[in-house]
Amino acid sequence: VTGIGALPPLAAARPARADSAARPYEHRQVWIDERRGWVETAIYSGRELGPGDRVVGPAVIDEATTTILVGVGDVLTVDDSGNFSIMLDEAAR
Repeated sequence: VTGIGALPPLAAARPARADSAARPYEHRQVWIDERRGWVETAIYSGRELGPGDRVVGPAVIDEATTTILVGVGDVLTVDDSGNFSIMLDEAAR
């Protein structure tokens, strides 16, 4: 089969925006650093986070191929394409 002609541009995939606040599926003790030691930390499933979600650390995001630590005072946000960004809290360092 051969086709000739112009195709319309593909639209970017856009996951649905979060309709409620992100909720951890559990809490556990996580070693943060020498100063803070073990800290009760919220654990989130990355596949459950969607655009517009915001998670304030300390938190752990579990993904299929990685684990993300959101440090004390840091803020993780999910953009419209489902990407995670972390704004670091310099005061917490």
